[in-house]
Amino acid sequence: MTDAELARYYPDDYWGNADEPSQKWIESSQSEKTRFLNDLFCGSALSQISILDVGCGAGFFLRALNSKKWDPYGVEISQSAAKVAERALGGGHVFAGGLIDGAWPDSKFDVVTLWSA
Repeated sequence: MTDAELARYYPDDYWGNADEPSQKWIESSQSEKTRFLNDLFCGSALSQISILDVGCGAGFFLRALNSKKWDPYGVEISQSAAKVAERALGGGHVFAGGLIDGAWPDSKFDVVTLWSA
């Protein structure tokens, strides 16, 4: 899809204007995904696993990960959602735009996720 075609599915108000959810809610809402990844990497020798979430939205999935184990990054086409994720994850961790336009070096990430819900 072109950027214009994709943008029709994700208008500026797609993420809503609701108050910021609690960390407890974020962790609960993302528990199935985080449990899946933790099960896959429970025996990993890596001290910190770099992860890129494509279409990260406001970063809820990345924010639910244990920061001692995971080094979270995201890419998001919605400028407003990317700003929320960047505030939560820290500078340089979220790219606002398309995946191909991201400027991260090859082989930077140990894991790349693309969740549909």
